[in-house]
Amino acid sequence: MTQKINFKNKFSYYIGLLLFIGLVHLYFKHNGQMDSTISEWLINYQGGFSRRGLLGEIFFQLSLFFEIKIRFIIFLFQAAIYGTFLILSYNFFKDLKHNYITLLALFSPLLFIYHVAELEVLGRKEVLAFVHCLILINFLSFDLKKYAKYFFMMTYPILILVWEPIIFFSGFYLVILLAHEKIDNFYELFKKSLFLLTPAILVALFIITNDYTTAKQVKMCLALQSIGERCYMSLGFVTTSIKENYSILFNQIKIVHIFRYIVGLSIGFYPLFLIMKNIKKEKKIKNKVLYKINFVNLFFAVSSPIIVLYAMGLDWGRWSNIYYFYSIAMVFYLIKYNYVSINYFPIKAFLEKISLRKNYLLIFYFIILAGTWNFKTLFKGDIASLPMYRVPYKFIKMFLLN
Repeated sequence: MTQKINFKNKFSYYIGLLLFIGLVHLYFKHNGQMDSTISEWLINYQGGFSRRGLLGEIFFQLSLFFEIKIRFIIFLFQAAIYGTFLILSYNFFKDLKHNYITLLALFSPLLFIYHVAELEVLGRKEVLAFVHCLILINFLSFDLKKYAKYFFMMTYPILILVWEPIIFFSGFYLVILLAHEKIDNFYELFKKSLFLLTPAILVALFIITNDYTTAKQVKMCLALQSIGERCYMSLGFVTTSIKENYSILFNQIKIVHIFRYIVGLSIGFYPLFLIMKNIKKEKKIKNKVLYKINFVNLFFAVSSPIIVLYAMGLDWGRWSNIYYFYSIAMVFYLIKYNYVSINYFPIKAFLEKISLRKNYLLIFYFIILAGTWNFKTLFKGDIASLPMYRVPYKFIKMFLLN
């Protein structure tokens, strides 16, 4: 009991510190003109329907109505969703029975620390998606399962209007939503999945088939100029097609970029993967399809659409952060509510085998894993960007990356 209270206290300090740092950076960043933290929220419908323009249109109208700078409105919204994300995350993760391996997974550089380590992603639209997922989990945890499905079907399409790449992470939602459902075969699973996703698929198809021309983009930019804004960064990519995204990526990508991210993902995901490898299914899973399938295979199945996102989008650091959030949310949700359990004996044996029994070695390994590197947003970026960790990163780089 004491250990649990100690963890809650320490975790609350950690979350509080991240919130303070994040809000300070958001405030100083919201008047900047050189990144996408604000520019992607400025996309609106003034030139006609545009992907990712729903909230931008709302902010635009609020700015006109209240005669407040649209950037300040966006800052307030960013601060609200980032704070909500951290608070909901604290409430979700604090009651888990943590040990060394779950703490390594929780404090991976791909999760909470990433937003303040790589400021280009702080307050971006995926944070709203994280909040959405955590609210859905709250519906399920309060035994409001039938309402959770309707909540998902009504809100997920709206989320796609805000940020359409979230559809690539739909598999994680389906596992969370359908673990408790009585499903006997794959056909039943397919029907229920299709039922849940039909509204989102229709919205996604509408976005894909919408023809947003350069003339419409110019009209949107003129509307922004009328309230003292300009078109830059994300606003310039509204007319970019999926084909053009693929071309940009494949014309610039090099083997070293792929290798760098494989190394980073392997390190960042390894504690979570070790947990998944030693998952034991419990009878509370009424979904026979999920019950029978190997958990690692299930994870890779729901992860497979994300390959398309990596291929068509340049923001590999962001994709890695989003991928990790949905992965740990799915796994820890199933653990927390006793759909699965962790078989710790093989993990303990493995840790003993690699001689990590002494506390100071464990602490050193924890610091190396959780505090010495992070992905840059763009796929071409270097792994290290935290100045205080340059020295240990270079030490690791000598052995891992050269």
